[in-house]
Amino acid sequence: DISYIFIELPKFNKSVEALETLEDKWLHFLKNAHKESCIPTAIQGTIVEEAYKCIEIQAIKEREGITSMNFEEYMAYIKKNEKQYKKELKEEIRPEVKAEVKAEIKAEMKVEVKAEVRSETQAELKEMQARLESQMTKRLQEERIKVALDLIKAGWDIKKVCKLTGIDPKDLQV
Repeated sequence: DISYIFIELPKFNKSVEALETLEDKWLHFLKNAHKESCIPTAIQGTIVEEAYKCIEIQAIKEREGITSMNFEEYMAYIKKNEKQYKKELKEEIRPEVKAEVKAEIKAEMKVEVKAEVRSETQAELKEMQARLESQMTKRLQEERIKVALDLIKAGWDIKKVCKLTGIDPKDLQV
């Protein structure tokens, strides 16, 4: 007894997650292998995975101009390319590039931290800044008065000292 089963691939619409039987996996392969860039996880570990690898070997042969390649050569090719890729990646990331990237990340982090400051905290910071400026102005005025008094004690004319230091004569108690 011979029986035939006809399958219309365009009507096979199971998603990768829904593949249950080996037949489902083969049908998925036949319909989708040409447009997939990697082996679906549902197919890994089955004989269908070998079919995907055969397609990849053929693509490598065509791309590299190789006339023949067995599975061992394929695995060696994959490992070689992986090592070459890692080497190129390491060479591309020079110390100065790493430093630039670190600086950019730090700058971005500072911006993010500044953006997270609450409005209350900003008001507190402004108030603190105003107090500090006031204290600095007061200390500077005290220093000017001290210098002016020292100059007057050294014999300088009061009007000239007031003009040079910007101090009101009323603030000088001689």
